[in-house]
This record gives sequence, structure tokens and C-alpha cells, in this order.
Amino acid sequence: MTGAPVTVGPGDPESAGVTVGPGDPDDAEVAALLRRSEEYAHSLYPPESVHLLPVAELRAPSVAFLVARDAATGALLGCGAVVLPEPAAGTLADGADRAERAGAGAYAEVKRMFVEPGVRRRGVGARILAALEQRVRAAGVGTVRLETGPDQPEAIALYRRLGYVERGRFGDYPDDPLSIFMEKALDPPGAGQEQGSGMDTTPRPVLVVVDGYSSGAQLPGLLRERGWDCVHVQSSPDLPPYFLASFDSTAWIDRYGYLGDLGALTDVLARYRPAAVLPGSESGVALADLLAEALGLPGNSPQSSAARRHKYEMHNRLKAAGLRSMDHYLAGDLAGLLDWAGGGSWPVVLKPPASAGTDSVTFCADAGELTGAFQRLHGAVDQLGNRNDTLVAQRFLTGQEYFVNGISGDGRHVVTEIWRTDKIRVPGGGWIYDRSVLFDPTQPEQKELVDYVHGVLDALGVSYGAHHTELMVGPDGPTLVECASRISGGLNRPAAAHAVGASMLDLVTEIVVEGPGFVPRYADSRPGHAAPLWQVQFISTVDGVVVESHYAELLASLRSRTWLQRAPRPGDRVYRTNDLFSSPGIVFMTHPDVDVLAADHALVRQWEQENRLFTVA
Repeated sequence: MTGAPVTVGPGDPESAGVTVGPGDPDDAEVAALLRRSEEYAHSLYPPESVHLLPVAELRAPSVAFLVARDAATGALLGCGAVVLPEPAAGTLADGADRAERAGAGAYAEVKRMFVEPGVRRRGVGARILAALEQRVRAAGVGTVRLETGPDQPEAIALYRRLGYVERGRFGDYPDDPLSIFMEKALDPPGAGQEQGSGMDTTPRPVLVVVDGYSSGAQLPGLLRERGWDCVHVQSSPDLPPYFLASFDSTAWIDRYGYLGDLGALTDVLARYRPAAVLPGSESGVALADLLAEALGLPGNSPQSSAARRHKYEMHNRLKAAGLRSMDHYLAGDLAGLLDWAGGGSWPVVLKPPASAGTDSVTFCADAGELTGAFQRLHGAVDQLGNRNDTLVAQRFLTGQEYFVNGISGDGRHVVTEIWRTDKIRVPGGGWIYDRSVLFDPTQPEQKELVDYVHGVLDALGVSYGAHHTELMVGPDGPTLVECASRISGGLNRPAAAHAVGASMLDLVTEIVVEGPGFVPRYADSRPGHAAPLWQVQFISTVDGVVVESHYAELLASLRSRTWLQRAPRPGDRVYRTNDLFSSPGIVFMTHPDVDVLAADHALVRQWEQENRLFTVA
């Protein structure tokens, strides 16, 4: 599918914090909103030109009535309804059958669109309309129409922007100069598949990926090699440009956006008869859990999703399970944070509760630094689009940091990669990745770490798919930093295949294609690692647009075998590196002699210090 996703896309950031779901016209608050919509209509047009759907009809089986609310306060922001053709409404059945019963010329009609005047121009109307269109698609209807009027130019502009075009009078409307009629042809789910196959009869199995960015963007290519198609779901219209800039829309047979109505999205996805659901990146974890359960597919339970996304709840689960965990505090105000911090040792680490990587992770040596960090981060939006209404504070752990990748399924966990992570501190900021060195989890000296990770996964309810766990190993043993139930970012498939035998991407593909039973089979037969492997993050000391890039010359001068994961090209904008997201790139290196790897790593840093890797304007 080459068109836009069926949602308000990332070009509508003003709609952040808005949820859309079913409304009850009998609810007092909703009834008051409907009365205000009627007063507004009658303030613009004479009675004979007001064609509102009666409130009583909003309860009909053929009508989907939705309301928009502020996600933080629950305040009503607006509403809308869609009237489906009678044969297409009612009991959910096969979409193709419903469309056939509705007739070739069937259409749905949008009614009762209204947004409170004080919140207009925030994308609320677009969110409501997109949610209504999802209901139309779920009913197997391909056309949606509406009636509006010339005294609502903002509404007309919105409809045109979202693909509606003017048409002639339809239905039972009178010939009225104060009526404007519009129509939109919807791309049905499955557009882009082989013509005539239909999504319900396609022989190719389907994987649904939620937020297929970062390493998740590689899944469609791998699944295509195995005869599968992939459908993409975007969990929010407010994901970071870091993810969206490199998104290839042509890799997916269809794309959808989540607007807060899980039932409508599930109805649409069910028509593909998906065989699996996976999160492609951290922001997609919670929605992937919900969709897998709603579609009756293997997945991690939504009841424990918070423990896998929220860093405070994560450590509470470990404490309840009797596992070693951090001393931590959930900070909603500065006074309480300072009181907790003053009762223990410094430094204190302050971080967003649900972001990823090193996003805004700040090390505070004293109360002054902690105050400044709290004031900077509290209420800000993290790299994944979440507002930091609270922050997680943790006592600083001493020791060596590791991150651990693996897979789970059919009652088994397998650790596939252990990476020792070396970081360096950015002046005036946090810590950034320098290099990561691969260790073999099958070796006896790694048993304590592997056993601890297995306990963490059990405590957090991780039972399906990929996982990425970050640890600090000190004198008392390993302690969790955080755990994510998704594919690790920054994966390089050829490099992992060379050193490990298979990358996490390949192993997750096997879980999808072969089912969860692949995991115990792999666990009982996997070999040890074949070669050393280092992952080196590039570091930029400047901001600007790249004029010349010299990474090819650098790699040619190294003795190691290399795989360039990412590097800026002329025209790309680079930023001074202060976290994972602002690193300009990654290179993987292997050589039988670790002294050669160390020398090549030093040469990379030398080129950076001498500003030889790229020039900027």
C-alpha cells in the first residue's frame, strides 16, 4: 500500500493527548455536548438546513458513535458518528460478506461531527474522523460521505485535507444551497495485495508489527523471504522523528494508526487473519500485547504490560519476586524527590519512566544537580512521545554494565548474546555508548548472569518473542537496570550471523514462522559463538549539515572486518552526541585478535577527535 496510513499521521502532532472511543448518548456529560452541538448548528443555519442525526438514532446498531477526550483529564473534546448501511452493520462477520450484502454502491455517512470551540485546531476533529473511517473499513464498506455547510470553512478545509471531495446531493437530502456534499473512497485493508486475492483469502500468512522502526523495520524483508506479508500499526501520531525519518512505507502491505479504539483496530486487523503480532520498537510493546490478546495470538499478557514498560513498576515486580533490585523512587514533585534522595547515598540517577536507550538519563551528584534535572525533565516529552508527568529516581549502581538479548516461547527463555557495555560521559550531560563487546552466554562463567535474567523475565511476565535486558554487575552480582520485551535496537544481521550464528532478527522470524515451539528446539541445539564482535558507536562533537563524509576511508584503514550499520551522508543533519538517539552511527567489527579490535576502536576515536569523519556546514 503506497498511500497514507489509515489514521492521523505524524504530521498532526497537535492531536497529542487525545483519545477516541465509544460514547454513550445517555451519559449526562455526553448529552450536554450533543446539546451544545445542536446550539452551534442552529446558530449558523435556519432550522430547515440543519440535518443533525436525532440523538435517539445514535443508539441504533447501524450507528457507531464516538467521543474524543483529553487523555490526561478525561474532559470531553468532541464527538462524531457514522451511519453504516444496514446489512453491513450489526454482528461482526466476514468483511467481504458484509460488503457484498451492503451492495456494490453501499456507503457510510458521517454525522454529528462537533469539536468544542476552545480546543479546535488541535487535530481533535481529524482524530475523530479517522476513527470513524476505521469503523467503516471494519464493516467492509469502501465509501464514506457527509453533508456540511458553507458557514463552516474550517470543517470543509479539514475534510479536503483528509481526502474528501465535493459531490452531488445524495440520499434523502433536499436541494438546499446551504448544504455541501462530500465523499471519500477509502483504501480497503489489503490494498496492495495481488488483485482479486482479497485479504480474507490471501495464501500468504500475515505478521502485524506495532511501531516497526529501528531494528523492527527489518522484519518485513525477513518475513518476505519466508513467504509472509507484514501489516504495520503506528501506536501514536506522536512518535519521534528519529523513528519516522527512515520509515519505508512500501515495505508493508498496509498501515494503520491506533486512535484509542482497540475494538475498531482489532476488527480491521482480524480480516487479514494474522498469525502473529510483534512490537517493532519500545513504543509498540503495550499495544502489541493488547492486540495479540484481542486477536487470540501468542503474546505477553497485557495485565503485566506496565511492569515491562514502566521502570518503577518493573523494579517493584523484582522486589516482590525476591530478586536483587534497585533502591528507587517515583517522583511527581521536587520536595518528595529531595527528601528521598537525602536519605541515602549519592549520586542519584533521574530518568523518564517509559522511554528507551539513554534518553534523558541524568546522573546527579548532589541536591543542586538533582533539582536542575527534575526541573528540566518533569513535564517534558521523551524521545518516544511520552509526557514525563513523573520521573524515576534510582541510586547509582557501581559495577560493569551489560545488555543481554534473547528470545522466549513455549515456557523457555534463551539468552543469545551478552554484551559488555562501555560508556563515556558527555560534559554537561549524561553517559553515552562508547563500545560494546560480545560474550558467549553458553560459557560457564556467564551462568550467574543468565540465571538472573531468566528470573527477571519470569517476574515481568515475558513469555513470548524477543527481549533486551540491561544489567549492572557489581560485587554482589547482577542487578537489573531495565528490561524491554522487544527486539534490541541497532542490530546488524550479517555481523550477528558471523559471530553468533543467527541474529535476533532471524530468531524472532523463526518464532513467528515456526511458532513458539521453536524456542525450546533452538535452546537444546544451539552452538557457542564463532568469533569476537565489537559494536562501536560513532560520536559527534558538532551540530550541522554534513558536507563531506569519509567513513569509507576510515573503514578501509581498519584491520578488522567491519559492517557499517549507519553513518551520515552529505546532506544529513548531525547533532552533538548526548544520548543514544543523537549518535551519528554504528560500526560492527570482528577480528580473531582482540588487540587488533582495540587498536581499530582507538583509531575510530582518533578520527573523530581530529574531525576527519565528516565536515559540516
